[in-house]
Amino acid sequence: MRRILVGISTALAVWFGSTLVAEAQSPTITPTGPLSVTAGSSSTTYTATITYPTSMGFAVKLWVYKNGNQIHSSTTSIPDPGTTTYYFSKNVDLSNCVPAAGDTLLFKAQLLYNRNTYNAADWTVIVSSTRPTSKVTSVGQTSKLALQSVERDRRKE
Repeated sequence: MRRILVGISTALAVWFGSTLVAEAQSPTITPTGPLSVTAGSSSTTYTATITYPTSMGFAVKLWVYKNGNQIHSSTTSIPDPGTTTYYFSKNVDLSNCVPAAGDTLLFKAQLLYNRNTYNAADWTVIVSSTRPTSKVTSVGQTSKLALQSVERDRRKE
């Protein structure tokens, strides 16, 4: 009876330890961009860092939502990249639904690796205005006035 309990305890310890090791090596997909999108943009680029324990082919599914409505979906297959870290980049066409200032773009991605699905954290970007700030305009006006002043002085000579 004692040998059976020792055998069961050992088997459980090995099984539990192997699940911890497998969890520590599970693939991850971590979004890194886009950092910003300006109003009127016809495209943007979604980027993510993907890490996995063994180099092999995988796929990335990407969905983009504008103010809660899906505007893009795609699946990108990556053949064996020969490394365990991959920097994923996907150009997203926004021309069918051009964003305006204040719109919210939500990016959702999934990594399909070794017959398993791993979700990336949601990535949200608030669309910024394309209008320049008043400081930039005043600097531009100041330099324009300075050039006009120089031209006037040349005419007097």
